[in-house]
Amino acid sequence: MVLVPPRPRRTQVDIIIKILAVASKGATKTALVYKSNLNFTLVQKYVDLLQRTGLLDIVQTQLGYTAYKTTATGAEALKALRSAMNFVLEDELTALTE
Repeated sequence: MVLVPPRPRRTQVDIIIKILAVASKGATKTALVYKSNLNFTLVQKYVDLLQRTGLLDIVQTQLGYTAYKTTATGAEALKALRSAMNFVLEDELTALTE
C-alpha cells in the first residue's frame, strides 16, 4: 500500500488569487464555487471581502445572471500576489537545495 502525504491546506492568499483569477473574465457564483473548489458559504465570505476592498465587482450578464468581475485594482492585486507567491516559493526551493 502506498501512502500519499496529505495535501497542505490552501492559505487565504491562495484562495483570493484563485477567485480573482476565475473572476478576471467574469464568473457566476456557481463558477467561482466549482473552479475555486470552495463551498457557497466560503465563496460568499471571500466575495464580500473582495467587494468591500474594491477588488471585485458585481455585473449583470447579457442573460440577466449576476456575475463577478475582477476590477482593474483587483487585476493589479492579482499580479502582485502571484509575483509575491512566486518569490516565496522560489526562496523556499532555494533553501531546500542548499
